[in-house]
Amino acid sequence: MSRRSINQTRTRRSSPLLGQPKLRNLIGGGGISPRSELAHGPPVRSLRDIRQYKMIGIGLTQSRIEMAIAGAMIEIREATARDVSELARVHVKADWETYAPLFGAEAYMLNVADSEWRWRQALQDGGALLVATDDGAIVGLGHARADRIDALYLLAPYHRQGIGKAMLRRLLQALREQGVAEAKFDVVALNARAIAFYIALGARSVGRCVSSDRRGDTEDVFFVIATKPT
Repeated sequence: MSRRSINQTRTRRSSPLLGQPKLRNLIGGGGISPRSELAHGPPVRSLRDIRQYKMIGIGLTQSRIEMAIAGAMIEIREATARDVSELARVHVKADWETYAPLFGAEAYMLNVADSEWRWRQALQDGGALLVATDDGAIVGLGHARADRIDALYLLAPYHRQGIGKAMLRRLLQALREQGVAEAKFDVVALNARAIAFYIALGARSVGRCVSSDRRGDTEDVFFVIATKPT
């Protein structure tokens, strides 16, 4: 999305994800020594465990990784005031991951405090503010209000797993329930991956404009998308 810019559901993932995992019973506990634990293979209860083991240099067999992936779940839910601090950090990180490769030296990082203010306001403005979580940790967010989708972000390791599509559908559902037939949004023209994503889901381009920010002049593409599933 351009920088200017409900019920709970779950969606399965099909490839490894990164996170901030808790180390569960890796060493000791229950009378199991580190050597015995590793001999039988460390416990893998979530994809976040896989990330932790990789960070400390413990390998896992491909079959154990695949078993964890098959059972992994992402939760998409409404954001609450308690989510705002973590949500803002994810927003800043995901925004940087998106725009730094596109703009190089002209890219800049958002301010976490500004992001927190934005999402606290969003909670009060009556729109739909969603978060995607992995084992309780926020990994993505989406926001829609009036007839616009204002934001849709995922951390880079969570791309191309159906999570963005599920979040977009939830946002469109929220707008449809408010009587909106078509949602509007804009995308930085350089963001070819995002443009392809939205077009594949039925969005159509309706115009372009040049906007100015700290990166200089950039071109945005305006889109509309039907809120009713096709």
